Amino acid sequence: RTLCNDDFLPFNVLINGEKATIIDWEESGILPYLSSLARFIAHSEEKDDELFFMRNEDKNFAIDYYYEKLLKEKGKSYNDYRYELNLFLIYEYCEWIMLYNKYENGSKEMHDKYKEKAYRLISEMENP
Repeated sequence: RTLCNDDFLPFNVLINGEKATIIDWEESGILPYLSSLARFIAHSEEKDDELFFMRNEDKNFAIDYYYEKLLKEKGKSYNDYRYELNLFLIYEYCEWIMLYNKYENGSKEMHDKYKEKAYRLISEMENP
């Protein structure tokens, strides 16, 4: 567990040259260490028309960098890290599915997108 923003999305990261500042800390807390990274990765897309644009190569860089700089020295294997990250990603996807099911005015498009992401990731985990 560590200090996490818990709303770590691209619009909450302000970049000025080489410096990045994370804002919007009102939902922060001492949370499982993968909470913020999973949220950031789960909601970023490589499509120009998406709200949160992020190239897949940048996602992979962030995932690998997080491991190399924060977890490797703690003795966690990369495979265990990726498995745990995948579980957190599934949680993020399912949160959006639940929101659609809970509120009648939810976005069917978002529901379907996150449902597909969850099914795809679960399938990849079952059939490595």
